[in-house]
Amino acid sequence: MLFGGKLKDRAMRIMIPSRRSRQRKNAWRPIVGRMFKFFTLFFVMALTTAALADDVNAPPSKVISILGAKPIEEVHNHHNFAWREEHGGEKYWVVRKGATPAFPGQRGFVGGSMGEQSVILEGVANPLAELSMYSTVHGAGRVMGRMEAKGKYKHGICLRQGKVTQEMMDNWLVKAGVTLRGGGLDESPDCYKRLPDVLAEHSDSIKVLHILTPVGVAMAGANEFDPYKD
Repeated sequence: MLFGGKLKDRAMRIMIPSRRSRQRKNAWRPIVGRMFKFFTLFFVMALTTAALADDVNAPPSKVISILGAKPIEEVHNHHNFAWREEHGGEKYWVVRKGATPAFPGQRGFVGGSMGEQSVILEGVANPLAELSMYSTVHGAGRVMGRMEAKGKYKHGICLRQGKVTQEMMDNWLVKAGVTLRGGGLDESPDCYKRLPDVLAEHSDSIKVLHILTPVGVAMAGANEFDPYKD
């Protein structure tokens, strides 16, 4: 079940009311009702994802067709999904927000920022992996929020200056030898942790198989509406 952080956050708000709503009388609804709404939203997301599968998968297929190539193997990066899984002899709904499955021997793609290397890895069996329900990171992770990075604007007026400038992002990409199409300051490498450092913290539960170095990155532009951006 897909669709990024925004719908996941909506589902989580259904399960856990805000502090303000908790202060109101009878704010806590029966847990059964909350669980029903939570899973109803996830199932709607799943059905919509299935219906759009051809469109979602079209861009990679189109690129392969243009290159006149044939895919040898596919590796996916599934995050912000929910799965029905068995752990310790019990069945669970496992919701991975900002994480991707990494069962022993299962391969996955973990991306760095637009100006850094990414990896293909696989899960490794050990107690730590079992404790995490065989999950690992889906990316390097942010060190600052989007608004913090790009600043806050209203009607073209800057209300709060951002911490990342166009010059900072451009200099990083030049040094990395990466050509960028689209993208905004909130996706600059300055906004993210360094992926090798993050992976090193998870070295007991994953094994890096391949390191991928980008030469070009295409993203939605800073002024374009991206319904899948989380």
